[in-house]
Amino acid sequence: YEKRMAVQAEAWTIFMAKASKKEALSYSDVPWPKVLLGGDLAMEAIMLPPQLVYDETAKKKLVREALRRWHPDKFQQRFEALLSPADRDR
Repeated sequence: YEKRMAVQAEAWTIFMAKASKKEALSYSDVPWPKVLLGGDLAMEAIMLPPQLVYDETAKKKLVREALRRWHPDKFQQRFEALLSPADRDR
């Protein structure tokens, strides 16, 4: 889990660097959370480290960040202008 979380964090960093340079983005550039069979999408989306499961303050912060990151309206506001027209409605 921790390795997947590190890979996801690195992919998000690369994605944000590309977006901050105002480079064109495609659907495949977005580092969507990857859930293993039987996994928990919410846990993958918030990238909650196992050691913080019981830390309510840290958990709330990570949940808030994940909601801002993945909420469709927020995502659209931040990245729609950079997405290729073919990928905007996906």
